[in-house]
Amino acid sequence: MGQAIRLFNAVEEGWAGAALRTELRQLMDNAGISPKGRQDRRWQPPKADAESASKPQATSRYAGLRVVAQ
Repeated sequence: MGQAIRLFNAVEEGWAGAALRTELRQLMDNAGISPKGRQDRRWQPPKADAESASKPQATSRYAGLRVVAQ
């Protein structure tokens, strides 16, 4: 995965040629990072849990805290 990151950096900085861009695309497809890679692997984004979708959003900044017995 480190190679994909280095190639992505080279492409973003603008000094990568066509061959490196092609290599980056292939690495991203193989890793499932690109939309084509996700489609090839039939990956779907995670769906919201049924109970978290039905809960109303809390307005207090402390609403996520819970009491712990000592």
